[in-house]
Amino acid sequence: MTILFRCLTKIKASNSFTVFFIGFVVIFLFFSAQKSFGNTIIAKVIKVIDGDSLLVIEKKSRKKIEVRLWGIDAPEWEQRSSKKSKSYLSRKVLNKNCVLKKIGYDRYDRLLAIVYSDNKKPGESINALAVKNGMAWVYTKYCNKKICKEWKRYQRKAKKDRIGLWKEKNPISPWSWKRAKYLNRE
Repeated sequence: MTILFRCLTKIKASNSFTVFFIGFVVIFLFFSAQKSFGNTIIAKVIKVIDGDSLLVIEKKSRKKIEVRLWGIDAPEWEQRSSKKSKSYLSRKVLNKNCVLKKIGYDRYDRLLAIVYSDNKKPGESINALAVKNGMAWVYTKYCNKKICKEWKRYQRKAKKDRIGLWKEKNPISPWSWKRAKYLNRE
């Protein structure tokens, strides 16, 4: 920033277009940075709803937000590994501060986010750790970012090593389980 100010002071006042252009670039960069900071939320996890959903309180506004961990799908309540998946997520985040990287909102108006433990060390997301430890599937229908390739590798390794839900003989993905349950109702 100081380099920019030095350059600006050397520009002659008669070259107003250059001053305008540099000012425009500075303002653009400022608002671009603000937007990227606006994509993260610092929050405290006050409740783990299930293996892929949380209730948090945003530190800044004290607003409660329901969060769905983006890109993964954990077992549903009536599935075998659901309690283990919820317990795993609780151990990782309950009553702890987290950084939420906003992705969007789902049809239930839950915040879709990649969740990072706020332990002051850069590391893997909670989403990735859930897959790596066999507590959730990569939700291939929605997981379409570069990071998903890595998560799919984690899932293949967890399956090969029979970790978490992969200890079961034939674990059924939550989306397949819901579809079968819905078809059985008719």
